[in-house]
Amino acid sequence: MDDHPSVLSGLEHALQGQRSIRVAGKANSATALWDMLASQPCDVLVSDYSMPGCESGDGAAMFERLRRLYPELGIVVLTMMDNALVVRSLRSLGIHCILSKSDAIEHLLPAVYGAMAKTAYFSPAVERLLEADHLAQPPTSAP
Repeated sequence: MDDHPSVLSGLEHALQGQRSIRVAGKANSATALWDMLASQPCDVLVSDYSMPGCESGDGAAMFERLRRLYPELGIVVLTMMDNALVVRSLRSLGIHCILSKSDAIEHLLPAVYGAMAKTAYFSPAVERLLEADHLAQPPTSAP
């Protein structure tokens, strides 16, 4: 899901050639996503973090609702945000496949397979963000 048609087309193109992956649908808003999920179940959702103008909410609220309604759904989040707080909030929701839109499309397949297998996958820019965030966190003291 993405609100940019060229991004949606690029994602679909990157996934189409894979034998073990079938694109079940595309959505350009959170509202369209909810309608699609109600009628077309899927194993993994690839979604932008931010979907402007959606009445049902986007960002953290959307992913929290997705986790509540579809707890077994694998989720890959795409984002242009370089905010460690956003990545931490996604991880706290059990979303561990996060890609930066600034990284190459080649990271999409490993992330989708990671979401299927319930393992983590972070693109290089997200990895760097997590490492910088880890270094910036104060050390925890032992009791």
